[in-house]
Amino acid sequence: MNLPLLQFVSNEFQDVSLNNTLIIACQHILGTTFDLFEELFQKGLKPENVFLIGKCYSTNKQTFDLFKKKGANISEASFAFDSHISFDELFQKNIEAFFKDIQSAVDLKSFEKIVILDDGGYLIALSNDFLKGLKNVVGIEQTTSGYEKVKNLKLHFPMLNIARSKAKLTIESPFIAEIAAKKIDKYLHKYRIKNPNILVIGTGSIGSTLSSTLSKKFPVSRCDIIQQKCDFNGDYKDHLNEFDLIIGATGTSAIQSGEFGNLKQGVLLASISSSDREFSAVYLRQLAATTENCHEDIKVNGVTLLNCGFPINFNDGKRHSVSPEKIQLTRALLLAGIFESVTKEFSNNLIELDTFLQEKITQEFRNSSTKFS
Repeated sequence: MNLPLLQFVSNEFQDVSLNNTLIIACQHILGTTFDLFEELFQKGLKPENVFLIGKCYSTNKQTFDLFKKKGANISEASFAFDSHISFDELFQKNIEAFFKDIQSAVDLKSFEKIVILDDGGYLIALSNDFLKGLKNVVGIEQTTSGYEKVKNLKLHFPMLNIARSKAKLTIESPFIAEIAAKKIDKYLHKYRIKNPNILVIGTGSIGSTLSSTLSKKFPVSRCDIIQQKCDFNGDYKDHLNEFDLIIGATGTSAIQSGEFGNLKQGVLLASISSSDREFSAVYLRQLAATTENCHEDIKVNGVTLLNCGFPINFNDGKRHSVSPEKIQLTRALLLAGIFESVTKEFSNNLIELDTFLQEKITQEFRNSSTKFS
């Protein structure tokens, strides 16, 4: 699909050549991710110099096959799922195996630049150990959870912090909240829950935006692991039995396994963060029969864990989780980050994407968005 914002960024870096660049990436295997890489291929990136791994809950089979047909090295572990093992534990093992395969397949010192394009911090954390002797490495992180994972590391290479860029935080969050609100409406209809009392745990950009969106239709309480950010007095865990739907947006474990007895019978649990960690999902899944479907709703002991505990904005395995016209902003920021990483030299720290470039991309996005509104 032709995404004008990607073309705009490419035009800003007309002289970039990726002919001797290696990209090691962890990404959602979705249609617009392939569009992003198509722009990189146009700049000389060789498909055989792409090593890519996805996550079971956000890997679209059609897009996976496109990458494979193109000649990219895309890992079959992108589909890996074991309902009785936490995703983080399984993914860590798969990432390590993925990385060892790369080390045996290519001479990492032979590339002008190695770009670690990450979603979740796993690749960057591992690369920080495995590649610390190399001088041609730069990392790019696109998620807040990934930023939190690596922010305290002593970095052995620069890391462009797309996750906390102003453009991403201010513009992307409403899109994610919008799609999450639509998914929630469908779940409430599916489980015949009328006039739900809703709790949103997590007051970051996405959690706050979703709270505001849902409060136009339903009673919504907001809280955070930091108690001072709650709408009620005391620990939010003392109020869990008041809610029909609990939404986790913390990036951590908002409800521990020993606290499920405090939940209201028939409650729905929905994650809008990363992985399956919001509700100790593996604990609930272990109480149910094994399933090979990472999008299945798990019902156990009066609790329904939506989408196996994975973020509900990825609940159907389709080619797009958000409309391409909207999510192209994030893809454009990543593209700009890749181009900056191969054209500039940075110190071994967290680096902000060029603010002037962010502003140009944001303005162009707003201009192009009027064509789709």
